[in-house]
Amino acid sequence: MATLALAETVNGYLSEQVPWRAIKDSSRKDVVAAVLYGVLEATRLVGVCLQPLVPEFSNRLLVQLGCDPLDSRHGLSPGAWEQLVYWGGLPHGQPLPQATPLLARLELEGDL
Repeated sequence: MATLALAETVNGYLSEQVPWRAIKDSSRKDVVAAVLYGVLEATRLVGVCLQPLVPEFSNRLLVQLGCDPLDSRHGLSPGAWEQLVYWGGLPHGQPLPQATPLLARLELEGDL
């Protein structure tokens, strides 16, 4: 539950900060970089926390952030979680690979 709350909070933060508008002002480049780093790092943490529940989705998310996928089929070694869930694990200035959809879009026919 906390992982989904983090994802929702990050989404709200991104909407509030509107970096796509702020980037038009060259004097705000550092602010935009900090906002985007924060959003991407929080997304990395969401991906790590989802690993035990949905490992394939988690790994696709991590790879799109330029991180190595996790192999948790046999569990992680002692202390590994502590190394994964610290703030700042995403390298600064790292180029991201080409994005692809993580999930297929669900098209519903009619009302729910």
